[in-house]
Amino acid sequence: MPFCRECRWWRPDVFFAYIGECEKKGKASQEDESCDGFELKQDAEFMWCRDCRITIHRSERARHKSHGLFAQVHVDYDAHEYTSAGD
Repeated sequence: MPFCRECRWWRPDVFFAYIGECEKKGKASQEDESCDGFELKQDAEFMWCRDCRITIHRSERARHKSHGLFAQVHVDYDAHEYTSAGD
């Protein structure tokens, strides 16, 4: 059975690499088993590399072969509230 992290609808969080959300269901874990809306990730022109935390072009896939590549990334605009101030 495939998992959310293998689905095109799952988007990892930009700050916390191993959590994210499903664009359709709003799930928070990459380890959840797939649901009825599961679709395999497609080879998009631009993809998010979870390991390098950058957007890459299709032509750079060979350099990121063993990395986690995703069609989209989830950006939590309230993430600054999770971190402590530097003062």
